[in-house]
Amino acid sequence: MAIQVQLRRGTATQNNAFTGAIGEVSFDTTNNQLRVHDGSTAGGFKIGTGNFPTGTNNVALGNTALDSLDASSPGGNNTAVGHDALTANSTASFNTAIGVSSGSLITTGQKNTIVGSFDGNESGLDIRTSSNYIVLSDGDGNPRLIIDDNGNVDIGHETTELKLKNTTHEDTEGGRESKLTFQGEQSGGEVSVLAEIEVSHHGTADDQKGKIQIKVNDGNDGTSPTLSTQIGSDGGVHITPELQSPLIVENPASASQGAYIKIRDGNSTAGQYTWLGRSTNSTYIYANNNDLGMQITGGSSGAGIVTMPNQPSFLAQLGSLQQNLAINGIRTILFDTERFDVGGNYASNTFTAPVTGKYQLNVELRLDNVDTAATYLHLYLITSNRTYFTIMDPNFSSDLAYHSISTSVLADMDANDTAYVGLYVANGAAQTDVNQDSNFSGILVG
Repeated sequence: MAIQVQLRRGTATQNNAFTGAIGEVSFDTTNNQLRVHDGSTAGGFKIGTGNFPTGTNNVALGNTALDSLDASSPGGNNTAVGHDALTANSTASFNTAIGVSSGSLITTGQKNTIVGSFDGNESGLDIRTSSNYIVLSDGDGNPRLIIDDNGNVDIGHETTELKLKNTTHEDTEGGRESKLTFQGEQSGGEVSVLAEIEVSHHGTADDQKGKIQIKVNDGNDGTSPTLSTQIGSDGGVHITPELQSPLIVENPASASQGAYIKIRDGNSTAGQYTWLGRSTNSTYIYANNNDLGMQITGGSSGAGIVTMPNQPSFLAQLGSLQQNLAINGIRTILFDTERFDVGGNYASNTFTAPVTGKYQLNVELRLDNVDTAATYLHLYLITSNRTYFTIMDPNFSSDLAYHSISTSVLADMDANDTAYVGLYVANGAAQTDVNQDSNFSGILVG
């Protein structure tokens, strides 16, 4: 004759009030659950699994797991493993929670999967009423891997770090590689590799050097996209010529806002960059953030015109007539009125080169009351490196009311070299005047 074993049993209310002996098992007829007792805890510990009277296909293993299913509209097909797992779930279905307090705050969210002690509202992530989330958390409930209802993946949540490790011991070029591959399907269902990002060893030495390669499908690559860009261990960025495509930096929002490349070396002052950019059809090069070095005009009007508004240049004239120049000595011409002085390098009749380079210097003097008795007149352009001059013989039939003399030169000057103008009248009378129409100009050309 078969032996039938019946355990101590009663309703959920009766079980909750019952304190069983150590190791004693009772049966909850309300929720179809087993309870194990420890001799002191009223209600014992639920370990029952199976269909709940208030919901179908629910599975619970752990004290108070799935403890709040609604009697009138219960959730079904939930799986809760662990103390307090899905304990607040009342009407939601198809949730899976594994771990102590796993999903314990979820109330109406459905089709969520939680592994670990994430309760449904921790570390800024609240899915108590959300659906179709997958969360992997640690024992403290901190989310470490999140896949949301749109398939977006968040690794680490607030502190993100994804490590890919190749454990092969090798020193080959391109070895120790880790790769991310991006695939897609065409309208006919054909699968292709759109792009790859690969990180590997750079070189063949037994060292730690790495490189990053970005490969892009050019439309005919199938599963083997073409190398587009490589960043080597030296930090250099190499855009491969095989694709015959330039580096494009674009701001699609507005042409007037422009797009820029910022360049800074290790010796640059903090916060200062060289900018190469384009805005409103023109191209600009800036130094130190705001110093415009060059502009190349674009558009339909004046396209290709190059201007350098900060290029050192100047033009000076006399403020008044410089009269009766003394003879037999170089007399400095008093170009004391600036018409413009880009860079502020002109002062006291003298131009000072701000940088080493080639400077185009020009002088034109209008002389009044030129004495024909003078043996000659020397116009001097005096720079720190050398003196340039031109000579005039005033051997005319009578004194000249006015006459012009000029010179120009492409002079090499070092930084802080100076340039000024002098006139030497040999013999004759001290009567020659320098008119205000005279001018002294210069510009850095290279």
